[in-house]
Amino acid sequence: MTATKLPVAEALWLGPIRDILRLPGPSITILLPPYRPGQAVGSPRDLLKAYIREAALQLAQRAYPKPAIVDLLKPLEALAADPRTSAPVRNGVTHFCARRMRLSSSN
Repeated sequence: MTATKLPVAEALWLGPIRDILRLPGPSITILLPPYRPGQAVGSPRDLLKAYIREAALQLAQRAYPKPAIVDLLKPLEALAADPRTSAPVRNGVTHFCARRMRLSSSN
């Protein structure tokens, strides 16, 4: 799996989009809104953890094998465990994860 972090403008380039579209499923896309301390929605880290739990449930409901779910979610869980994930992000963050790629973009 390759990991890439790109600014939003670069993440929208046609090349990465074509690469994403060629990947075999399943894939997970998580969009985190801009975070401002004191908001009721929680930190980006809390939201990411909640979305990871939801992704695991949805994959299990679709009878995706548990070992494959664990493997697919591993990069996102490592990201959620990083304390820096709680830092405010001015314009939000997008995380895309598939079996062979993890792409995060922020601005």
